[in-house]
Amino acid sequence: MIFNKDLLATAEPPLIYLYKLAQNKREKGIPVIDLGQAIPDMIPDMNSIRQLYPILEEKKTHSYSADLGIKETRRKIAESMNVAEENLIITSGANNAFFQVLLLVSRYDDEIIVFSPFYFNHTMAIDMLGRKKRILEMKDSENEWCIDTEELRKSINKRTKAVVVVSPNNPTGAVFNKNDIERVQEICIESDIAFIYDEVYREFYLTDKERYNPLYLDSSLRNTFIIGSFSKTFGITGWRIGYLIVSSSYIPELLKIQDTIQICAPVPSQRFVGEILLNRSPQSNDYRETLIMRRDFLKNALLKSRNLVWKSVDGAFFGLFPYKKKIPSQKLSLELLKTHNIIVVPGAAFGKNAEFHLRISFGNADEKILANAISIVDNYIEELKNE
Repeated sequence: MIFNKDLLATAEPPLIYLYKLAQNKREKGIPVIDLGQAIPDMIPDMNSIRQLYPILEEKKTHSYSADLGIKETRRKIAESMNVAEENLIITSGANNAFFQVLLLVSRYDDEIIVFSPFYFNHTMAIDMLGRKKRILEMKDSENEWCIDTEELRKSINKRTKAVVVVSPNNPTGAVFNKNDIERVQEICIESDIAFIYDEVYREFYLTDKERYNPLYLDSSLRNTFIIGSFSKTFGITGWRIGYLIVSSSYIPELLKIQDTIQICAPVPSQRFVGEILLNRSPQSNDYRETLIMRRDFLKNALLKSRNLVWKSVDGAFFGLFPYKKKIPSQKLSLELLKTHNIIVVPGAAFGKNAEFHLRISFGNADEKILANAISIVDNYIEELKNE
């Protein structure tokens, strides 16, 4: 059988093999420390969960909604985002929203610009759809990851259809400078290409930096596509629900994609998010404070480490940290799991300039777990020789 060559050429997700190996260990009763996947260790407040019980008994919960999503949930989401309801589509997560935007704004062989270190699911989607990814490396400025806007300006060509910005950033935990994001958006508007702004971690600013609002520069949303998710915000990663904010004039074309791929986002998930927004408590603010304490603890641990190097984390709940020995990150992460039962994500999964880095997540690990894991990783690297 002949398969899609673009799909065959797409890199495999780096977490699948690691989690398969970890599952084998757990089935044997071996505990595994998970600093890999970007998931929070919170769940929705119990009041919202209790509101779900009677909803599940209603027949309409188990049927399709409108392709755009349940009107009342869309209204609540739009209000929480300070956008018009007519500009919002509910999707099955942010990855689904990104896939739809790619299909809308580009064709086979068109070019999409991403900044490296990049979110690997974005580059995987670009590859499997037969688009060409153009990778621009971020600058390492004063221990922070930064976008080189001048390099971006020079890189735009007639094949370029979109530029992708993720802030707070996955995998680095960086919150990009407001002026840099604004300049990227300006370049996209001037070039009449799509500015795809992924704000999945918008609720997890661990800094006083101002949150960027793409609507200030492009209120009509002619060139701007805003992608988000409730998976991390509400601790419901398994419910698969996100959103896409776009110009209402693009909605008819997007509904062709939505109806073909999924028809609508899962209705129980839509109704649950509606209830959470209606009954929202200060829980997410409390959790943000928890993340700040964990981030600061991790910072102190890495500053004392012999082999791991701290880089600033201003958002989300993970960071991409260099280590001092020249050992391929895929080999290092695999050996850490095999020999010490610790999951970390190899930097190589996020681009060439992320090699000799590890992404370490603190969303699912308290200070005690972090202290133990960082000590083990540091000591293990210390014993290794450069390759």
